[in-house]
Amino acid sequence: MPLLKRTRIATLRERRLGVREIALRLERSPSTVNREMRRNSLPHDNGIYDADLAHHRSLERNGRPRRVKLAADPELKAEVQAKL
Repeated sequence: MPLLKRTRIATLRERRLGVREIALRLERSPSTVNREMRRNSLPHDNGIYDADLAHHRSLERNGRPRRVKLAADPELKAEVQAKL
């Protein structure tokens, strides 16, 4: 989820809107919004959803990007390029 949507969730949450109302305004499923808030909030956050912190936690969980198969295999890359 992009930072902009996380910021919107945080703003709407500060206004004391429920998950269903937030989801409606973001045109997302309530389960998606609920999952986002649950995954990226910790008990010591005192129930406050912080968009910047949530975005950072999400990026940390993703880990390193994997190498693309074509970059790792020169023969496959050459074959794909020949067929293009």
